[in-house]
Amino acid sequence: MIFYTYLSTPIGKLLLTSSNDTLTGIYSMQQKNRPTPTKEWEQNAALSIFQDSAMQLEQYFASRLVVFTVAYTLHGTHFQKCVWETLQQIPYGQVISYKAFSALTAYPQGIRAVASAIAQNPLSIVLPCHRVIRSNGTLGGYALGLEVKNKLLQLERQLDAKSLS
Repeated sequence: MIFYTYLSTPIGKLLLTSSNDTLTGIYSMQQKNRPTPTKEWEQNAALSIFQDSAMQLEQYFASRLVVFTVAYTLHGTHFQKCVWETLQQIPYGQVISYKAFSALTAYPQGIRAVASAIAQNPLSIVLPCHRVIRSNGTLGGYALGLEVKNKLLQLERQLDAKSLS
């Protein structure tokens, strides 16, 4: 059974999905490849996983959370899961190039394959794929949109700057 709810955030309305007690997805309503709830899905904002996720996302957007601890389950290939888990190694407020990020994974020569897996990250924000940019310093792509990627990076830079002062 897939459960879902919607959450209004500073970057727009998000679709959250879960399988019982773990988060399985965070998707923007503008995202091209987001899943669409079907009649087999159940909308239930009262699930504790959605309450916990909403609280953590609210704290993140209020610059009071730098590491997510929400329980999640990843659905993908072994390769994708390895790439997605590695995203957690990117420190809050910092960026890394696709090439440098690829070197952190078990697939250092597979830059394009790693970038493709990053693009399919089902837990944007929680698994911070927005922190991966091009080697020339430009943003590159982002499933939630480049405007959202820029907003998230600015949010993190602001808190990082505050903590240094």
